[in-house]
Amino acid sequence: MKSVNDIGKKRGRGRPATDSTPVLVRLQPDRLAAIDAWIKKQDRSLTRPEAIRAMIDTILHILSKDTGEKPAKKAKKSDWQTFA
Repeated sequence: MKSVNDIGKKRGRGRPATDSTPVLVRLQPDRLAAIDAWIKKQDRSLTRPEAIRAMIDTILHILSKDTGEKPAKKAKKSDWQTFA
């Protein structure tokens, strides 16, 4: 049975349920400035968390198409002569 105090009271909305895990990341001022500059170049306004999620999605998409290791670049003659 509801108590007298609970009758007619609505519960606050509170934070919506999510199935995600929060991640705290500390960024140096230069990286944060780079993210802010990238945000300004976008067609739509993004928050920093939205921008970081978009960047992560983009790099994961690129990496998913990667077929493996790239062949090593051939050493230039000038490079290996400096070690002789």
